[in-house]
Amino acid sequence: MNYDWQLFKMLFYFILIIIIIIVLARIMKKTLMTRKNGDYITLIDQFYLNQKCCLNLVKIKDKIFLIGTSSEQTQKLAEWSEEEFGEIEINKNENYRKKFKEVLKENWRDRR
Repeated sequence: MNYDWQLFKMLFYFILIIIIIIVLARIMKKTLMTRKNGDYITLIDQFYLNQKCCLNLVKIKDKIFLIGTSSEQTQKLAEWSEEEFGEIEINKNENYRKKFKEVLKENWRDRR
């Protein structure tokens, strides 16, 4: 019996199975982990502080809310009108993130 050929086939199928698993995982990640936006509620950004706590920037109609969530509770931390963020399209998350950082810095300075 040719053990080299058997070993080669076994390694080939092992690598093929690993590649299939990686491709399926990426497809599932793209389909299952996409953000879903409603007609009136849009998740703009999400920042995880740790495994159980995160900050969510949410637009509801013409207001923008900063919501803190943890395993125990959900709490509204801040609220702004859409005019404070300027005329920026929701689909361009990078612009919202920059503007959000600017607004937070301004509010932080005002509170000191």
